[in-house]
Amino acid sequence: MKKQRVSKHLYYYTPKQYEEDIRLNITFSALSHKELTALEQFIETNQSNEFSYQSCKLAISSIEDNFGNELTLSDLTSPLINEIGEVILEYSSITNSDYEKLETSVNISLDNTFKSESWKCSVCKAKRLDKIRNCGFLGEKEKSKDFKVYLSNQVYTYCPIYDVDAELLNSAIDCYSMYDKGMYPDSGGLYDQTRFFIISSQLMANKIRDMELKEAKKNSKK
Repeated sequence: MKKQRVSKHLYYYTPKQYEEDIRLNITFSALSHKELTALEQFIETNQSNEFSYQSCKLAISSIEDNFGNELTLSDLTSPLINEIGEVILEYSSITNSDYEKLETSVNISLDNTFKSESWKCSVCKAKRLDKIRNCGFLGEKEKSKDFKVYLSNQVYTYCPIYDVDAELLNSAIDCYSMYDKGMYPDSGGLYDQTRFFIISSQLMANKIRDMELKEAKKNSKK
């Protein structure tokens, strides 16, 4: 299953023990930020079983066997509920690793250094700048030892664009576009949206605001 991230969406899951004959189909949505926050107390107090059960109650919209018969949580074993709960958590939260990738991708993509046409991958390659800039897709023997670029107090010895996670970035841009217009993908208020929607849209908004403040400060000194 591919994480859709922007909205709570509908996902379909077959527990591992039923993957071969698909005897059980689960339809669920990701938890909202508000729901996830309320349930995280069970994780913090090592009540993983309760977290899984409550997550399943909130997120699952249907449970069917391969004959199309509707089942309920009471028909599932505790290990099965825990497995499904872990999947719901995975699709509802954003890991530290993904957050770091997201932050890096936003910082690089919005930096004025990389706004020029020559930093587009296709143009860069056509002009044979990729070797000068140490494109991450090149072999070590093709790279320059002298290349350096500074970004967010970090020194890169290769093109930073290589670190941009396009999928995460595009999802974040979608989130910010809606957020900036006062629109939400799911019904309710801001905290009824996914955690990814809130984190990514506000990360984008903060970065854009900081850039605008720096630009205004720079212009005021002219």
